[in-house]
Amino acid sequence: MQEMKTKITTDWHIAVKRVGGTTPEAQARLRAYLRQSLQAQLDNTDHLIAGDLLDDFTIDSFELTETYKIFTAWLLKYGKKLALVRGNHDWKPSGENRYSSFDLITSILKQHFPEQVTVASAVTEWKQFILVPHLANSDILNLEISKLKDVSNKVIVFHANVGNFFAAETQHSLNLTMEQVEDLVSRGNLVIFGHEHQYRSLVSGRCVVLGNTAPSSIADCIGSPFKYAAMVEGTQYELKPAWDANGSYIEANWRDLTNIDGYNFIRVVGNATALEAAAVIKAVSQLRQRSDAYVITNSVRVEGQDMTMNTESIESIKKFDVMGAIYAELNEREIETVKELMK
Repeated sequence: MQEMKTKITTDWHIAVKRVGGTTPEAQARLRAYLRQSLQAQLDNTDHLIAGDLLDDFTIDSFELTETYKIFTAWLLKYGKKLALVRGNHDWKPSGENRYSSFDLITSILKQHFPEQVTVASAVTEWKQFILVPHLANSDILNLEISKLKDVSNKVIVFHANVGNFFAAETQHSLNLTMEQVEDLVSRGNLVIFGHEHQYRSLVSGRCVVLGNTAPSSIADCIGSPFKYAAMVEGTQYELKPAWDANGSYIEANWRDLTNIDGYNFIRVVGNATALEAAAVIKAVSQLRQRSDAYVITNSVRVEGQDMTMNTESIESIKKFDVMGAIYAELNEREIETVKELMK
């Protein structure tokens, strides 16, 4: 029996909150844009989201309700199947005994559509897929990978990094080595990754780092002019453009910020003298006030130095779960001691 096509998207980060480059009004537009983009990708095809549907462990109830409405309308209209993989933004060690927004929306969807909705909070088989969500630590991930040593001719979907040595030393963002990926591919498997936000094709195209389907930051826009969804049939796939930088993303010199209306993501660039620093800040501030863009970042260099700390670095710092990282290294008694000290 021939497998029906499945569309894969990933890393929607619904309800995203940006630290830099936005105003409150722009943040609201960005969040609405992400919901609308998700809705546009739900068509008459089974759909798999490879992690990080939501941006945080707990999101605003309005965002959660609107996202639930989008899925419900689609499930009722087409009667197709939906698989949702847990990502690293959906789980954290400190939240082990708490219900996340991901847990809430998926449990309600599964209750209302038990024959259509599959949730992968643990390694899960679905159609021709094996879904490997974000797991608690690298040891558990490596154990699950070892269980796949006899698996062949499947589509294996991970929410993790590939060949990222820094991630290999953390638990917030897990990593597969290229050797592990090549071993899976050698048995006829197609390996697809969510989590990383830039598209990459590895192992002669048999490993796909899909990249997030819709950008939510300037960093997401840099590197590739397209964002993709993957259409999978059996163990073969075709990439379908889901976002085009043309008309949406622009790099504009701070000295001429005219004729950029309609762009959603704007990176202000150029060089300035120290005496011009205040003029740069004023120009960027005025642009943010008059523009309908979702994100506007200041990447102007003043006398060879960046004017401001890279906003994507700020985002990474904000999202890093410091206490979760500490708790992951402690036993239960030590965790309780730390919690008592923090009261």
